[in-house]
Amino acid sequence: MLPPPHPEARLFSDGWGAASFVESEACAPDDPRAADVVRPKPPASATPVDRLALALRYLAWGLLLPLLLPLVLASRRVTARWPLATVVLLYGAAPAYFEWSANPAFVRLRQAVAEFWLERWPLQPEQFVLLDAAAAGVWLAAGIAAGAAVAGGVVAVARLADQSRHGVSRALLPLGLVLLVLGLTEASAAFLRGEGAALAMLPTLRAVALVCGAGVSLVLALRVAARAPTAGRRAAAWLICVLPVALALAHGWAMYFHWVSRYRV
Repeated sequence: MLPPPHPEARLFSDGWGAASFVESEACAPDDPRAADVVRPKPPASATPVDRLALALRYLAWGLLLPLLLPLVLASRRVTARWPLATVVLLYGAAPAYFEWSANPAFVRLRQAVAEFWLERWPLQPEQFVLLDAAAAGVWLAAGIAAGAAVAGGVVAVARLADQSRHGVSRALLPLGLVLLVLGLTEASAAFLRGEGAALAMLPTLRAVALVCGAGVSLVLALRVAARAPTAGRRAAAWLICVLPVALALAHGWAMYFHWVSRYRV
């Protein structure tokens, strides 16, 4: 995974950083230098080694992974052998992984886990990382449970329409892959914004990708559901098909248009 943006290691831009700094002794009222604490500071410049390391991270996480992983998951071999696992990953585990650091509900979950744990078993300050790990584990388990519910919907539609699980899961694949690509490229967007790129078209591109993915998946899923033998089973299958698409769109809206102004780019 890409590390947090570091002000001293940028790939493209150069000469950044504050033009001055404040002496730490400014807080000491008896220091004779307290009246003249602002010092000039030369602009920072990344070393060639830093630039090379960051370029390799851009290439691996920011470009190759968003291209290769969707291609692997979209292959017929994967969706034919593990159709439900693919749905759980794309509609449950992956959204939960990308969402945990932006969703305010994770903060409340972490506080609840800390209160439950510390009331029973006190920890040393250096052990507080265990609370973060426990909260993240609970969060990912909840995401997998949501993905399992979507997979259950796939099984229900397949039975109602007398179709295979493979066909129903492939109908949901386009939107799931859009969510995956948007999540994998989110760190790259943060880095490019830190490099000085405006990224003015990014919200529009994300919205177009979500709408297109939702439209394609919904049309394909409704076509599969339309093969149900009776009108009642057909209506039930249509309703079940709409639910995961609506859930995915709600996740995309929250991640890239609601929380983005506070936590994301």
